[in-house]
Amino acid sequence: MRFLSVILLSFIITNGFSQVNGGSIEKLQKLYEEGKYESCLFRADNYTYKEAYSKDPEPLLYIAMCFYNLAKSDDEFIREDYADGVKESIKYASKFAKKDKDDKLYSKNGEFINKLKEEQRELLVNYLNRKQYSKASSMADKYNDLNREIDYTVVYMSGVYSLLGEDTKGNSDIEEAYTKLNSVSSVVVDPIVRSQIIDSFLKYSELLVKDGKVAAAKKQLDLAKKIFPNDGYINMQHNMIAKSLSK
Repeated sequence: MRFLSVILLSFIITNGFSQVNGGSIEKLQKLYEEGKYESCLFRADNYTYKEAYSKDPEPLLYIAMCFYNLAKSDDEFIREDYADGVKESIKYASKFAKKDKDDKLYSKNGEFINKLKEEQRELLVNYLNRKQYSKASSMADKYNDLNREIDYTVVYMSGVYSLLGEDTKGNSDIEEAYTKLNSVSSVVVDPIVRSQIIDSFLKYSELLVKDGKVAAAKKQLDLAKKIFPNDGYINMQHNMIAKSLSK
């Protein structure tokens, strides 16, 4: 059975994403549509070495999608062969996001990118539950790599996790993110990690209060209220700290 599964690998269709939206490389489209994900993966990788495609993000997106579909295959032997497939998918999707400078394909394939972000969020939450803050910070950085532009709410979150992991690098990340976020009139928050971003503001203000820096904690929560004006936890913590300063 193991040998048979390897032979049939290129012909087994998984419940993956139907196609790269907005793509133009017909040979990759055909292989992908036929469910020949491994053949498509190798062919797409070859394209990345061709001068004519050196600036084209499309082959990288195909690599990412093929790795993901192979990792999620209904066939247990294929899943075993591609046990690191999701990790590889995220790596190549990050390269794709950075190369797609003109948004040729990124926005059109947002569903796939968001699926990878959800995978990363689950890992992030697991690290937080185990209080492995350094790993959580690293995961937050990798999460940001899937964005075409830096998301400073995620930079803030990463900085807080760094501090919780006793890495003082977090201070500079938080300061940079605070400056950027406070300089704009409105902030768009990624809904996938909204809860974790809110929690990072709460945790950082608690750290500041614990160090006796109550005014600094209020300053952070002022920004949090600007970004999340209707969040109950943010408002309650802000009120509590504001009242302690007024005494």
